[in-house]
Amino acid sequence: MGSSSDAAILQFGVFDKAEPSRRAPQERARWEPGLKRWSFQNGWSREMKGDKVTRVDDFTGGIRTFPELEESPDYFVKEAKQSHQMNFYELRDYIGELKQSGFDTVPLQVQFHKKFSVPLFAFIMVLVSVPFAFMAGNRGNMAGAAISFVILIAYYFLGQVSDQVGNLGQLPAAAAAWSPNAVFSLFGLYFLSRVRT
Repeated sequence: MGSSSDAAILQFGVFDKAEPSRRAPQERARWEPGLKRWSFQNGWSREMKGDKVTRVDDFTGGIRTFPELEESPDYFVKEAKQSHQMNFYELRDYIGELKQSGFDTVPLQVQFHKKFSVPLFAFIMVLVSVPFAFMAGNRGNMAGAAISFVILIAYYFLGQVSDQVGNLGQLPAAAAAWSPNAVFSLFGLYFLSRVRT
């Protein structure tokens, strides 16, 4: 809700048990701080009961307020924060708010689980790197650095793919966030079991 150009149409609906009981297209809306109400200009409202219209109020060329609309402009304006700018408590609460408003929160749920899975990759990196360090043997430090770089690239690529699959709802959010760790853990354990003692 907010002010708009003359060409715009603002609409709101009052709902009762998932059935609209009022529809009110307007040309312009403005918050009146003194009244703590929205004033609507050049519009009409129609009250309904089921499919039947019970009342029509045309105020074209005039101004009208609706007492049931008590939300101030602050209610409609939220600070835009990216998931990586929030800690997991803030992100959890933000996801809860969006769910209550009926928004799709799957991509944010993936990012929430990644806040736990990504830091754990440091341990998994050690698990994967140790077998390769033995395999590199006397090839020198550059071979070890190259192997580590390839592992990081592969992890990043797999992470991006699993994010997209999770965002599309093809995987549960937790599975999408943790699958790169699971895959690399299995590789690490496999190669660790192949190291000669």
